Amino acid sequence: MKKQWILYMLLLGFFSLNAQTHRSDAIFLSTEGIFGNYSGLNLDLNYQFRQSYSISIGLNHFSRKAKDFYAGKIDPRHSIEDFHILVGKAFPSRKGGVRWNLALGIAKSHSSLPVGFKKVRTLGSIITGSDEYRIVTVYEENSQLAFIFNPKLELTISKVIGCTISALYMTNDVKPVFGLGIGLIVGKLR
Repeated sequence: MKKQWILYMLLLGFFSLNAQTHRSDAIFLSTEGIFGNYSGLNLDLNYQFRQSYSISIGLNHFSRKAKDFYAGKIDPRHSIEDFHILVGKAFPSRKGGVRWNLALGIAKSHSSLPVGFKKVRTLGSIITGSDEYRIVTVYEENSQLAFIFNPKLELTISKVIGCTISALYMTNDVKPVFGLGIGLIVGKLR
């Protein structure tokens, strides 16, 4: 529910800012698939002021198979989610259509790391009084502050659609995340 609320606020902000911008400002949504030591997805609301400075607010979700954790047929995943704010400097090309955006910022990161198993009685066994159990994975949850460096190459195909190629490095207390991303941008780009 919290993620849906944040997504609605991002979309509301996107549409309300669209009417109040300077002619050369860009407002757009971007989504990326990121592949590295974790695989993940990124969703951002971006605002570029006069094609020179940028601010980005968004969400990341990363996951991978838990390492050093043998679980037999069960496949627990280590996941990291964050809400981030990035600021950056944009370097447009002389001909237009291509720009570098060097962004960095902070994130509130949440990590779920599998640490063990426990037996839980099934609902049927509680009702019937039998001794049926199932095995569930126990996770260690923690939240921390993270720092993100995210340079992007933005290629605008038209005034409203484009694609991105990016690198990402996020450092936190649990495990650094790094990878390359490819994505789509939609909105007022030029």
